[in-house]
Amino acid sequence: MSYPSRSSSLRHALRFALGAVGAAALLAAAPARAQEPVQPIAPAKVTNPAKVELGKKLWFDPRLSRSGFISCNSCHNLSMGGSDNLKTSIGDKWQKGPINSPTVLNSSLNLAQFWDGRAKDLKEQAGGPIANPGEMAFSHDLAVDMLRSIPQYVGEFKKVFGHDKLGIGEVTAAIAAFGLVPMLFASGPGSEVQRPLAIVVIGGLITSTALTLVLLPVLFRRFGVDQTVRFGAGKGFPHD
Repeated sequence: MSYPSRSSSLRHALRFALGAVGAAALLAAAPARAQEPVQPIAPAKVTNPAKVELGKKLWFDPRLSRSGFISCNSCHNLSMGGSDNLKTSIGDKWQKGPINSPTVLNSSLNLAQFWDGRAKDLKEQAGGPIANPGEMAFSHDLAVDMLRSIPQYVGEFKKVFGHDKLGIGEVTAAIAAFGLVPMLFASGPGSEVQRPLAIVVIGGLITSTALTLVLLPVLFRRFGVDQTVRFGAGKGFPHD
């Protein structure tokens, strides 16, 4: 009859101990989180997916700028935390703005928009950069005329808003609808498990560190430093 090696048994014991501690931390975290005064932000509720999709197209469309090179995403890059990570943002004709761009992540929860709070909501904010000569340097009229010249946009606006009117109000409303979506990256479905998972990870690290500190001296005394290092490298003990 063959028996498990000493190193194999020890590895299994360590894995079991870490798994048990992790499971216990996860179970203990749920009721504790429910009693915390600060709760996770509720996920954004998308009630009109077609409107969000239209806003997404407008968000990434550089044709809303005078040069045809600058989009909303240029200064509020969703792959870079919702901003451009520059000291000051760059606008039309490579102009450097006076301030940096704020992140759009969770911006729908702001009391007001822009650094100085001059816009009351995302819809009002969305029209600002388009007509700002230092940013996209277009005009609302020219932006709307450009969109009206594209049949696909005309059809999509009619489908979303239910009428033939295509004005700057519809444009900014669609962009604002998409502006709610970046919140999903930070606090969407699954955010309710972020804190318990963090507790499990931290608990696992603490446990593994504690076990290492306890077991290493024992292993050193029993097998010596060289053999313990071989075990840690997964080579096992020569006499197993």
